[in-house]
Amino acid sequence: MSRQCVLAAQKGNYILGCIKRSVVSRLREVIQSLYSTFIRAHLEYCIRLWDPQQKNVMDLLERVQTRAMKTVRELEHLSYEVLGVVEPGEEEVPGRPYSGLSVLKGSLQER
Repeated sequence: MSRQCVLAAQKGNYILGCIKRSVVSRLREVIQSLYSTFIRAHLEYCIRLWDPQQKNVMDLLERVQTRAMKTVRELEHLSYEVLGVVEPGEEEVPGRPYSGLSVLKGSLQER
């Protein structure tokens, strides 16, 4: 299972790199739609296979999430606590076990 999660994180990082190289806009709306369309499915798949004893798997997912947050211009210097982002594996929402990057879904709309 760990190998599958590593491959999912690698796919997520690869796709995020392609997005960074090919998309000029760093607006939240643009990155949100690309992230939710192309990357989120890989990470959700990995969370379903994730074993809580394997801390390194969670760290892999968190690195993908952090990298995606740094892609958005207005979020690049903020911490998880300020953004209110749930770390991978911390909260399980029915039907959506991975709720990372919730900030891209509008928790900073007051800005």
